[in-house]
Amino acid sequence: MARPSLGRLRPHGTPARFAGSRLSTLRVGVTGSGATSSHQRGGRPHETFAKRTMLNMSLADGFHRFAGGDDVNDMVGRVLQTLQQEEAFLAALATVDSRGRPHVRYVRGRIDKDLTIRCPTFLDTEKVRQIARDPHVALTCGDTESTRPGSYYQIEGTARISLDPVDRRQAWNSQLEKWFSRPDHPAYAVVVIHPTRIEALPIGGGPAPQTWQTQSATQSATQPAT
Repeated sequence: MARPSLGRLRPHGTPARFAGSRLSTLRVGVTGSGATSSHQRGGRPHETFAKRTMLNMSLADGFHRFAGGDDVNDMVGRVLQTLQQEEAFLAALATVDSRGRPHVRYVRGRIDKDLTIRCPTFLDTEKVRQIARDPHVALTCGDTESTRPGSYYQIEGTARISLDPVDRRQAWNSQLEKWFSRPDHPAYAVVVIHPTRIEALPIGGGPAPQTWQTQSATQSATQPAT
């Protein structure tokens, strides 16, 4: 299946604010088998699936082209090629703590063709609690040994915590066997990240960075501050 044309390229330096975006309103708690989401507590368990479906649809429908389609596809292709070189790529994941300050730690992640990123985690961790309070996250990752343009990425997005068997399998890698005996281990959870903005930069200087972002992030960036 051919890779879809994903994203919207914008000139470097364009601000992105996500408070009013469609993606930022879809806050969910832990989802999946054995989990109770914030939507399920109201007695409507089907809402979790509906919200996840809406999120996937909004991502698919929200991708627009700012430059030519080839530029968009080239950037997405570089992101996938770089981050899929390893079984699980290394990244610094930033969340927002209870004081509104950034909290950063190293994680391993896997990226799908639709740019969804899944990072394994213990369920009882600070990042899980922080994402439950505020789903906005940021990642720094890429090929730090390469000087090729667009091999280093700063990614902003919204995250949720999942116990869904599908997410667990897709995030699983051989290194996890040190801590979890199997993908359905009760302490094993997944941080599922839906990017809203990706900035591709060269290592050590070079051509100007390229920026991709969803339509909702673009609209939010153009709204005046209140």
